[in-house]
Amino acid sequence: LGGRVVPENESMVLVSGSGKKKVERKIKTAGAYIVARLEKGIHDNRTYINLGKFHSNIANLFNKPRGNSRSYKNDNLAVAYFKEVFTDGEDENNVEATAGLAKVYYNQKNFAKSVFYYNKIVEKFPDNPIGHGGLLSNYIEMWKGDQNPQFVLNHHRQVRNALGIEGDLSLFVLAKLAAFYIDLNASEVRIKYNINPEDQVTNMDLEDNVEHLLNTAFFKTEKGEDGEDVKGDEFAEGYYQRGSFLINKGESIRALKQFEFAASYD
Repeated sequence: LGGRVVPENESMVLVSGSGKKKVERKIKTAGAYIVARLEKGIHDNRTYINLGKFHSNIANLFNKPRGNSRSYKNDNLAVAYFKEVFTDGEDENNVEATAGLAKVYYNQKNFAKSVFYYNKIVEKFPDNPIGHGGLLSNYIEMWKGDQNPQFVLNHHRQVRNALGIEGDLSLFVLAKLAAFYIDLNASEVRIKYNINPEDQVTNMDLEDNVEHLLNTAFFKTEKGEDGEDVKGDEFAEGYYQRGSFLINKGESIRALKQFEFAASYD
């Protein structure tokens, strides 16, 4: 299923109807939407995951089609397909399906439930960058509400110093972390929240963190959803955040150049 090619000596037959209207179809190359239980009990979790991603797509053309009030996005259906991986697909620790559920709730701004699913990933796989990246992204969104940076700072330092997986975080999370540090005020962090703004292990202050994160992103390459390489030196958000950082430092001419790069890539 979901693109699996069936060997010629292992035919799969999909039966519909009954009696005289009974129709049998031999499946050689399964289609993307065949998820029914077949006689041989063959299931493909890739199909369930792809369906979950499809139905939870947040793209405007899908979620809010122009000239049409109907949204094709269906989070309930997406959740059902992701959960099929655990039940029908018998893979209760599947990281991609668990992260898919977490992302659905993240996009709904249900951060507590999103954190619950990302925590399930790191509980089972303590050094998994998807789980930790998801937690950091949620903590940043929560910080935007209460302005307390403790969860983000503590977890980022754990990811960097204890686990050593900071470089494995996605470009999205690296840029989002950089934006978080850009917006922090060292005095406020120290006085109001009683947190040392300087990392005692690396001796990095807030500005050091921004530069380090953006440099890490710049030299990173990762696989996108479509399987194509996404290069950090062509990642628009990285340039945008560097421009914001330079604006904060009063270097408007250099900042403008970064914003121009951001516009050229997105």
